[in-house]
Amino acid sequence: MYDREIIRFGIGNQYFGIYFEQIEQIMKGKIELIRLTHKYSDMQGIMRWYGNIVLVVNINKYINQPDDQRKGEFTVICSTVRCRIAFVVEDIFSISRIKNSDIIDIGDSTWDKNPFTCGYYKQGCQIVPLLNLEQIAGELHIPKIYR
Repeated sequence: MYDREIIRFGIGNQYFGIYFEQIEQIMKGKIELIRLTHKYSDMQGIMRWYGNIVLVVNINKYINQPDDQRKGEFTVICSTVRCRIAFVVEDIFSISRIKNSDIIDIGDSTWDKNPFTCGYYKQGCQIVPLLNLEQIAGELHIPKIYR
């Protein structure tokens, strides 16, 4: 019996995962991005999605990847308690079903302690960090007009 489903995706030369239940949609191809007039290093801009405004996050800032990784082919739109966010990834690799006991808690791990991950799981011979989207959304500098 499996407890969770996780989507594994790639950015740069690293794999990451997020919980499937946080995803609202995955879109293939380039998105029409509305650039913000002010410079926010944590956001690439905003997009319209079914009549809603979605913040497009510069995910590279949170995962220690070079900032030039915007050539991704997939846009992942997710729900958080604070807002909807989207981010661009290069590839979607798999959906895994895992047990909660297979998730390595950050407190138990001696591996990278990135504050924007909420745990890790093993996929074959790889350790895949799980992104903490709630923590990322909590750190965003959202312009007042979009709150």
